[in-house]
Amino acid sequence: MGNSVVDGGLGMGGFDGATLERAERYCEHRGIELREHAAPAGQDGQVYQTGARNYIKVFARTATYKKECEAYRRLHAHRVFRVMGFNVPQLLYGSAPLGIIEISRVEPPFVLDFGKIELDQRPEDVWADDLDRLRDAWAEWEKKFYPHQWPVVKQLYNHFGARYGIWMLDLHPGNIRFVDSSIHSTRPES
Repeated sequence: MGNSVVDGGLGMGGFDGATLERAERYCEHRGIELREHAAPAGQDGQVYQTGARNYIKVFARTATYKKECEAYRRLHAHRVFRVMGFNVPQLLYGSAPLGIIEISRVEPPFVLDFGKIELDQRPEDVWADDLDRLRDAWAEWEKKFYPHQWPVVKQLYNHFGARYGIWMLDLHPGNIRFVDSSIHSTRPES
């Protein structure tokens, strides 16, 4: 895991400095080139390509950073590179003070983005008081995949949860990419 990510005793708030500023400092320290955004900015932060052919994810909140780091630590401990034929990025380096992880590039099919997860508890247990909201989320996630893909998505969800204690809560084709859907961002309407 390279220089490994160290939890610098961060709280639950945000990080100091703008996303781009932190990305530039990180890349300068690592001696790598910062390239363009790899994806549109999300709620959790921003993903950039680097000249090292890796990606860095610059987090907005420490809680999300901590969860994603823990997910990658677990996957690393189990030497997970592929799950059910889907590639899984590897955590390479990171910076707790800057709220950045550096992960390897993966090609479809892949599973990535472990920022929105529950650790060691099924979401049904965590959200027991609001199961309607969870059911609505599942219905929305299902709409984003082709009908033949959805059973595989559910298998991946259950595998990551049961095997590694990583219960994913952001199921969409940007995070679970099939080879046959790499061009499509949403499921076609029936």
